[in-house]
Amino acid sequence: QLKALRTLRDSPSPSLLPLSKLLAVRSSWPEVTPRDISLIDWVFLLPNKSGILSDGSKEQRDFVSIALDSPDFTILEGPPGSGKTTAICELIVQAAKEGKRVMLVASTHVAVDNVLEKILEWQNRQSEVSKLIFPVRIGDDRRISSDIVKPWRYEELRSTWMKKISSFLDKPLRVDRKGDNARKILRNSLLKKDADDNDSIIENLILESSNLVCGTTIGILRHPAI
Repeated sequence: QLKALRTLRDSPSPSLLPLSKLLAVRSSWPEVTPRDISLIDWVFLLPNKSGILSDGSKEQRDFVSIALDSPDFTILEGPPGSGKTTAICELIVQAAKEGKRVMLVASTHVAVDNVLEKILEWQNRQSEVSKLIFPVRIGDDRRISSDIVKPWRYEELRSTWMKKISSFLDKPLRVDRKGDNARKILRNSLLKKDADDNDSIIENLILESSNLVCGTTIGILRHPAI
C-alpha cells in the first residue's frame, strides 16, 4: 500500500493523474455542463402525483446530471437517509440507457446489495422487453443475504447459463443448420474435462454481457477475471 501511494505521488501513470489531482492540496477543476435529462426519462427521481419533487430530489438530480458528463470524479456526500442510494440507482440506470457499463463497488456487502436490490425491484416491475440491467454480483455467497440478489450471484449465473447453453446445444430448435459446426465446437469446448477452460468461456460470456458488475472493494479485487 505504501509503495502504491508513493508511486501515485512521485510517478503516476497517465490514467492515475486525475486521482493524484483529487488528492492534491490545491487543485482547480473545469466546470462540467450538466446533462439535460428530460422529465419523462427520470426513473427513481420522479415527482409525486401532484408533480412535486420530494425533498432533496433536485440535489439528487443535479448530482446525476453532472456525473453523467464528468470526465473523472463526482462526489456525493450526505448522512444516512439523505438519498445517496436512490441517486446512485438513478445514475446507474441513466448510464445503462446510454449503453454504458457500470462497476458498482462499496466497502460492505450490505451497501452493494441495497443498491442492487432497489434496481432489481424496479426492473421486476418492467416488461420483459424493457428490462435494461443485466447485473452480476461478485462476492462471498455467505455474505449475500438478499433473496432478490441471490439469483444474480456470479456462481449462480455461471451454473444457470452452463445448463441453458448445454441444453440448447444438445437440442437446438428452429436454428439455421449452417451453424451446426460452430455449435459443435462450442459444445465440445463447454464439455471439456478441463474445468478452467470451461469456466473461462462461461465467465467471459457472463461478464462481457453484463452492464452492471457489483461487489465489495476486496471481493472485486480478488476475482480472477477482474
